[in-house]
Amino acid sequence: KAKVLVQEEEANGIAEKASAIAADAQKDLDEALPALAAAVQCLKELKKADIDEVKNFAKPTVRVALTMEAVCIMFDTKPVMDKDPDNPGKKIDDFFGPSKKVLLNDANRFLKMLQQFDKDHIPDKVIRKVSPYMSNPDFTPAMIEKASVACKAICMWAHAMHTYHFVALGVAPKKAKLAEAQAELEDEMVEELRKWMGELREDPALRPAVPKFVLAVRML
Repeated sequence: KAKVLVQEEEANGIAEKASAIAADAQKDLDEALPALAAAVQCLKELKKADIDEVKNFAKPTVRVALTMEAVCIMFDTKPVMDKDPDNPGKKIDDFFGPSKKVLLNDANRFLKMLQQFDKDHIPDKVIRKVSPYMSNPDFTPAMIEKASVACKAICMWAHAMHTYHFVALGVAPKKAKLAEAQAELEDEMVEELRKWMGELREDPALRPAVPKFVLAVRML
């Protein structure tokens, strides 16, 4: 019976370790999930007319242009070279033209693209390009809302995707440790169960200890 209690304590120790790792990972995710949920809800409230309004801008405001630059980067939509209105002899990257042709031309499809974006596999090159926008004081939902309701939602979405990316990077090694702890517990318990079942057949007095052990395994 003493051996059974020792093994049960070991099982509980591994289970507690796994539980702590899971809680730590969930704590990190909880930092990103509220912003993500808010962005998704904001997108759901958008109407086709909101998107069409942005598409129909002949000349976008600075904040609308900023938003469409960010979303083009997120979807890897390339800019075209256009004349700089402030410097006729110079050309600059124009994202708004391509955004109208590639993204905004079908409002319903664009909204679905935003909602179904693969946030777990954002390429590093995309993150590097879009990161400066995230620290731009003009690129906040409050500032962008002054220019466009639709762009505010898109801005929230872009910030949420960016935040989630870095939180997920931090959570990944914790998930790996959790998987290791779970595998360690499973391997140990399977092996010990085999041993104990053999011992129980020889010594029925150990039988009352079995339910506690099974419970310890199921807890994880």
